[in-house]
Amino acid sequence: MGTTTINAKNTDQVAPGFLNRIYDNDINMLLNVGATWYWGAIAPTWTMIYNPNGTTFEFFPGVQLTPTWTDKYFVTLKYIGILGTDQYGLDGGFFKGKSMFISQFQYNFSLL
Repeated sequence: MGTTTINAKNTDQVAPGFLNRIYDNDINMLLNVGATWYWGAIAPTWTMIYNPNGTTFEFFPGVQLTPTWTDKYFVTLKYIGILGTDQYGLDGGFFKGKSMFISQFQYNFSLL
């Protein structure tokens, strides 16, 4: 995935008093790998985004657990982590060094 900016300047004002450096050819690489085991009861995924500008890595691993006897409910556990050297970049640099764990429980029901 890439973005090409045609601009005569190297900076862009994104907020009052904050200038952002514009990359003429900003490139991101996305990788997503997933699998299921035990008849779809365990479904891990690994997603990451790499941006060479500022060497930014964004990690999104997760696992979805569904009981084998029903598909009405499931639990999802996810992690979000961002590593990078450009703390002022808009490609995740603002959140550099931050991490977050997310858990989700979903129950599906029918009204009819």
